[in-house]
Amino acid sequence: MLRSNAATHPRKIAIYYYDESFTYAQIKEKTDHIAAALQQHGVGKGHRVCAVLPNSPEYIFAFFAVQKLCAVWAAQSTYLKARELIQNINDCSADFLISAEASAPVINKVKGAISSVKKYFAFEQNSFGAVNLYEDYIESG
Repeated sequence: MLRSNAATHPRKIAIYYYDESFTYAQIKEKTDHIAAALQQHGVGKGHRVCAVLPNSPEYIFAFFAVQKLCAVWAAQSTYLKARELIQNINDCSADFLISAEASAPVINKVKGAISSVKKYFAFEQNSFGAVNLYEDYIESG
């Protein structure tokens, strides 16, 4: 869907988010950069990627990046308490976790209780030792 829309309607606006907008081509480019970063860090076919992200463009970029790698998307609400998040992540045996800085306090609480997650990713500067997807891969790409 994204690939075909980016090819046929590259300049068409696909997302309006507050005062920002993103065309199909921009979304595809950001998605490709994130997919490459995730793949570089070991994400691949069949891996479970847990996402603790708010409704935002980054959620969409990450979703399509994970789909591009044939990995499994396991979205979690940003409103979950630590105990609930631990249970959900352990139940799905997530291999990787993508989060936003706003979720850092709860991620810091759950990290020690989740053994399946091999690597953490974030979209901003973070306080939980995650790979910074935005700064390291979107801006530099």
